[in-house]
Amino acid sequence: VKIGRREQLVPLDEIDCFVAEDGYVMARSARVEGFVDASLRELEERLGDAVLRVHRGCLVVKVAVSGMEAHGNGGHRVLFRDGLDGIRVSRRRVADITRLLRTGSGVPVERDSAVRVPLAG
Repeated sequence: VKIGRREQLVPLDEIDCFVAEDGYVMARSARVEGFVDASLRELEERLGDAVLRVHRGCLVVKVAVSGMEAHGNGGHRVLFRDGLDGIRVSRRRVADITRLLRTGSGVPVERDSAVRVPLAG
């Protein structure tokens, strides 16, 4: 994760989601926010079952998900264990989140799993 001019290796279990914005990918949690030098597709391939795509521009880390709530006109938002603001879930992905919550199939994150993220700050 790149934070300002500093790069830091952040354990995956400290990240809630990866969001694509303006040509960059951001790693986010309530405590961490920084740029990642990888596309969402590359992260999805590298991290495999530890992440789940919730819409075109966002991957969530499964173990960070605490729930889902109805939001607006039939929409839904995924909720995070650390209180990070919820992220919109596309209609096509609601069933995936529901299945994750019902089965508890969040894949435990291996302690040595980490993402190099430059942290802003």
